[in-house]
Amino acid sequence: MRRLAGLLLASLLLVTACGSHPGPSASGEPPSMEDPAPFPQEEEEVPPGDGAQDQDEEGDLLAYPFAVVVDNIAAARPQSGLEGAKVVVEALTEGGITRYLAIFTRDPGTPIGPVRSARIYFNRLVHLWGLPMAHVGGNKDALEDWNRYPAYDIDDVRRGTSAFYRINERKAPHNTYTTAERVEKVLEGRKIPPARLTFPSGEWAGDGEAVAGVELRYPQGKSVYRVEWRYEEGRWHRYQNGKADQSAAGVPLTANNVLIVVARVSPKEDPWTPGSIDIDFEHPTKAWLLRDGLAIPCRVEWTTTGFSLTALSSDEEVLPLARGNLWIQWVKNEGDVVWQPSSQ
Repeated sequence: MRRLAGLLLASLLLVTACGSHPGPSASGEPPSMEDPAPFPQEEEEVPPGDGAQDQDEEGDLLAYPFAVVVDNIAAARPQSGLEGAKVVVEALTEGGITRYLAIFTRDPGTPIGPVRSARIYFNRLVHLWGLPMAHVGGNKDALEDWNRYPAYDIDDVRRGTSAFYRINERKAPHNTYTTAERVEKVLEGRKIPPARLTFPSGEWAGDGEAVAGVELRYPQGKSVYRVEWRYEEGRWHRYQNGKADQSAAGVPLTANNVLIVVARVSPKEDPWTPGSIDIDFEHPTKAWLLRDGLAIPCRVEWTTTGFSLTALSSDEEVLPLARGNLWIQWVKNEGDVVWQPSSQ
């Protein structure tokens, strides 16, 4: 199979807002940031494409692309900054709630947040690409994992960095925010190798089914949280519980690409977070890429530099992204994906 080495920077998950705990490091103190342990790397040939960034996008190119864990419960909406992210991943956390992992390659020019706590599967994702991650505490296993990579860790709880600030308009814990400028200042002087980010993209002449949209269902006890992506005016527009989704600045949340991945979810005991889960994103059962009004069945293969997409309906062809941004939606079951056929 042809591999898209590090096909995006992006790809992956999310989580909820139950009891993060600061937790001690193994030695009682955060490790030194002088010599961070390197993330796993492979030398792979990167296929032709747009390269690491889309040069026509707005916003100043960041010296250090970074990720932020962003809250997604009702008290945290509307969020700030998601409209400027190159990649946004939405994934389950405790209790059926979802959380975002937003990845920025350019300064969105807005606040980013509310910022929430880390989970181990978010850690795994950013480790793939060597990305710093901003968060507020986390589960025990997630914080212990960050002890190995302190230079990449931007944690408001244990490291108390100046990357974060609080607003008065919202109640804690949904009132912590950051900005690209603050994150860059914190990262100055840390020994961080260049991020391994590529976004191969191009035209697609292969198979795919024209769809008007898709509804994704996330059961939350007796209720169901619903996310829709509708193809309107040449882009995928996001809806939550039937209402158009937009940022705190009033900007509609849209995407050129939406990758839907079915991934195995299992309970994972954590002393600080009842109901904690883990997500096996390395062995997804099914996936679809939405681009250009089409739903294209595909296979996702994860590597230490990202992942590759292979179209299942076109003789195992490598599947490129449409030029632009990407949202990744992880769902628990294929039955949680409900298609809306095109009327054309």
